[in-house]
Amino acid sequence: MPKVDIKDWNNKKVGSVDLPEEIYAYPYKEHLIHEAVRNYLASLRQGTHKTKNRSEVSGSGKKPFRQKGTGRARQGGNRPPIHRHGGTVFGPTPRDYSYKMNSQEKKNALKSALSQRVKEGKLVLVSDLFVDEPKTGALAEKVTKIGVDGKILLVDSFENSNLALAARNNPKLLLVDAQHVNVYDVVMKANLIIRRPLVTEKSTLMREEGTNIIAFEVDPKANKIEVKDAVEALFKVKVEEVRVFNVRGKVKRMGRYAGKRRDWRKAYVRLKEGEKAPDFVEGV
Repeated sequence: MPKVDIKDWNNKKVGSVDLPEEIYAYPYKEHLIHEAVRNYLASLRQGTHKTKNRSEVSGSGKKPFRQKGTGRARQGGNRPPIHRHGGTVFGPTPRDYSYKMNSQEKKNALKSALSQRVKEGKLVLVSDLFVDEPKTGALAEKVTKIGVDGKILLVDSFENSNLALAARNNPKLLLVDAQHVNVYDVVMKANLIIRRPLVTEKSTLMREEGTNIIAFEVDPKANKIEVKDAVEALFKVKVEEVRVFNVRGKVKRMGRYAGKRRDWRKAYVRLKEGEKAPDFVEGV
């Protein structure tokens, strides 16, 4: 049966508690966690995208000239997709991206995520989450004292108003009600921030110049602090500086149909002097 110490804000042990084995000793099932996170993110999508088809765009549907005898291509109106300002073919329409996931699978995914946090030693029990005043800096100092760093999930009731006010402006802290804990909040993996490394000609030249800079594609909503924490957690290195940029998707054309690639976010991460670059850039 897993056993976890209870601490106070001064990082002193004030007791211990035996955690229920059926929850906190549940085997780690990554596929269940993946499905639960995917289901949660799908339910957040608005699905309000919309393009107009040929029946919705402005313009006449009258045949512009007779079918034969003009020497021109036959036309049935001025709203077909091949015309400027014509309707869009197979464009996106409003839809609901959410889908149902078995409730037992959701429960097992949450148990798997919680048990993994216990195995990693990242579950910290505090005797009392009461804070004297709603100050962001004061709460950050308290959290640092108990030896916790990186992104932190605080589980308590929203009735603890001082804690809620002190945590809401800190990007490293997330307060959730005990009755609404979900797998996505518990996991908060760094690989949700770091999408993929960018091994491009520019990044290669920067490494050859000895700048010790690595480029990544990151989550579109990620900020500098989150990228820094994610890189340090994933690759066990110290980061000196992070720069992030929004990259506009390039316009692509297939015949007469024009489209656009998705916008994305790029991050240049400078490692501290003496830090070794991750293995994936060795030899690049």
